[in-house]
Amino acid sequence: MVTSKKALCALALLAALAPLSLAADTPHYGAALPATCTPSIGAPYFFTFYLTTNNTPYHCSATNVWTPMGLPQSYGEMYFYTASAGAPTSLAIQITAQYHGVALTASGTTLSGWTYKAGVQGVISAVADNSGTAPGTILVTTSAPHNLAVGDYVCQVGFTTRTTYQGKYKVLTTPLTTTYTVARAFQTSTDTGWFQRSWSLRANTGSAGLYRISFTMSAQSANNTTDFRFELNRNATDLDNIAGQTLFSNANRAQGFTGIGLLTIADDDVIYMSVKNITDAADFSVWLSNLSLNRL
Repeated sequence: MVTSKKALCALALLAALAPLSLAADTPHYGAALPATCTPSIGAPYFFTFYLTTNNTPYHCSATNVWTPMGLPQSYGEMYFYTASAGAPTSLAIQITAQYHGVALTASGTTLSGWTYKAGVQGVISAVADNSGTAPGTILVTTSAPHNLAVGDYVCQVGFTTRTTYQGKYKVLTTPLTTTYTVARAFQTSTDTGWFQRSWSLRANTGSAGLYRISFTMSAQSANNTTDFRFELNRNATDLDNIAGQTLFSNANRAQGFTGIGLLTIADDDVIYMSVKNITDAADFSVWLSNLSLNRL
């Protein structure tokens, strides 16, 4: 009988606690907030709802109002993948000791609050003065359609005579499919070179904040004893805190390297990769790569 009484007491206790257990906070999910909300059993056990359209959790306040819990989740990732039985993708180094854009096309992406864009590259056949249309700008002509858009960032390399044309620039206009303009004073004569728009991630409106950003790459060099440096960029700025360097002691043998760091991002910032061959103009080929960023 003693055991039976204990069992009855336990059952009675469970019955008393059951309403509390049922009322405990249980997350719900959906593309739209319910029209009304009611706190379950009072603070801090508010009813919560996860809004999938902006990746934001909401709680039902004591006054029955849906209230966002912190910033929406914001993250971006793009990766490049080559099967082990395949062949790496060659990316040309046009000239030594100048940063080139990494013109890859992602194998896949995972995005929330960010937009991905594939890389492109081409030849610059001429540069002309554009100051009559917009002071302090040049008109760049490409030998084939460039596939660039206003707001893209390009790495311009070559220009061994007019070296000031080298560097990273924001595309201001695209008058033709074979012309674009950037902010740079015109030199007294033209010069030729190359451009690359690296594969990139752009911050959508509302995605500003502090981010942890990392990149990895597995690549190989076309020559022996060749030194490569890889660096991330925000708009036209090199990010010296997110970089990596490796010496390829053997040609056509893959090596891996990485870079990681913290960065404050503003809406519409563009994050991309650039690379330079410090030793010579040997090309490199990519097997695997990943660029990932997460708002803290």
